[in-house]
Amino acid sequence: MKYFSNLRRTMGPRVDGWEVSLKGMMGIVVLLGLVITSIYWGVNKLVSNDPSLPKSDHKKKKVSRILECASLTRAVASSLRRSVHM
Repeated sequence: MKYFSNLRRTMGPRVDGWEVSLKGMMGIVVLLGLVITSIYWGVNKLVSNDPSLPKSDHKKKKVSRILECASLTRAVASSLRRSVHM
């Protein structure tokens, strides 16, 4: 960031320094985004699918439909009670 600020000061009078520094900083943002994306892709492609790694036996917890309906009913009832009291 200091580099682009100093670069802006050394530009000529007809050059828009903000445009040059903004393009440079946005280029860095795009470049780092591509680096992060490639690291994510590499981890998923090469590390996550490695058969020598142990697999997790974590199973998803099953929530019954009755509990979902009861919690929804309770949430609606409590919000209705709050709006009636106001």
